[in-house]
Amino acid sequence: MTALISEALQAGLDVRAGLHCVFGCVYEGQISADAVLRATEKMAATGVKEINLADTTGMATPLAIRDIVGRVQGHFPDLAISLHLHDTRGLGLANLFAGFEAGVRVFDTCTAGLGGCPFVKGAAGNVPTEDAVNLFESMGIPTGIALAGLCEAIAYLETTLARSLPGRMRRVFEQSACHPAG
Repeated sequence: MTALISEALQAGLDVRAGLHCVFGCVYEGQISADAVLRATEKMAATGVKEINLADTTGMATPLAIRDIVGRVQGHFPDLAISLHLHDTRGLGLANLFAGFEAGVRVFDTCTAGLGGCPFVKGAAGNVPTEDAVNLFESMGIPTGIALAGLCEAIAYLETTLARSLPGRMRRVFEQSACHPAG
């Protein structure tokens, strides 16, 4: 994998290297911090500038997020960190906030929480974008994303897919922000 990253970097491409199942694996259990640091070291040696730490299985907790992010930052201070957080166990938004408190500023989210993981039975999608937008905007941290417009897009998706989607904010603002009076 590192050879592919090196080739992409040499070709002038921007690369964000990713480590999956950083916070636990349904097949292997807990992943040691030392294993994460060794894998990060291999990725950093390629010259990549950003590493994406993924909670692929949704097993992370806010304390684990703070711990691993802090360790990676401590060992690789010049490496930007982003987080990929699944909401399988309902801790996605809390984990996102813990990552923010630890200094992370780039997060993978998914409109309405769509998605999952084909390798993990019952895995939820990433943190719903609209819920993350609401979290940050309610704390006075601008996202540049119009929540009302996003909720309108989610309403369209729910109609098209003929099902409710896991994100919360579309339901919260169903009568106001997502469906302006007209």
